Amino acid sequence: MFLYTILSLLLSVPPEIVTDTIPEASVSATMKMSLPQGRLASQTTSINFDDIHSRNLTKPNRLSSIVPNLHIPDYGSTMTSTIYMRGFGSRIDNPVIGLYVDDIPIIDKNSYDFDFVDIRRIDLFRGPQGTLFGRNAMTGLMSVSTLGPIGNNGISISAEGGPYDYPDNDNVRFGNYESVLPQQDRNYYREYTVETPGIGHRGAKRIVTGGGSETDPDVWYYTDDHYDSFCSIPDAED
Repeated sequence: MFLYTILSLLLSVPPEIVTDTIPEASVSATMKMSLPQGRLASQTTSINFDDIHSRNLTKPNRLSSIVPNLHIPDYGSTMTSTIYMRGFGSRIDNPVIGLYVDDIPIIDKNSYDFDFVDIRRIDLFRGPQGTLFGRNAMTGLMSVSTLGPIGNNGISISAEGGPYDYPDNDNVRFGNYESVLPQQDRNYYREYTVETPGIGHRGAKRIVTGGGSETDPDVWYYTDDHYDSFCSIPDAED
């Protein structure tokens, strides 16, 4: 009877509700580069979105003209994508400068030669960065930040008057032989290649402009299926 009474009392006590004692936490993916530029111990060069487009920085090797102590030769093959920083570099072994794209390390140096597409910002740190970034950062680090998918919808185009990657095919007359676009005079339309990353040819994407001048056309059209269909770009001239 006594044991039964004790068990009844224990069962009648409501269970204690244990609340989560872990405080609110925030996760940061850029903890390694959270200091202001002025407090960094190494020399840095930062290139923003406007500079990337105004200077036509379409590949890493074009950074050599604006970044001190950096030399990226163009050997014509991604298998020999060498980066030299302050005179140090290697064509065979591991690179001497690290590469991060959106805080993700790129280990294979054959991946260092790529097209700058939808790039928001490029930061180059000159000097040893191995303490924070480890492998391949003996003489520096290149950090590339891309545009996020939220708030950056659409396509980015510009008319700069050359030079063009395909001079025999860009800024030439577009015949409109299938009459997909509105009929105009014979020399009204001109076409330009839109680069497709990861392929070794022109691809199927084009910009076709009409009227006006080379750098200030009257109309803009875009096709991604090799002229089978077009969409108008009404705000391209803004």
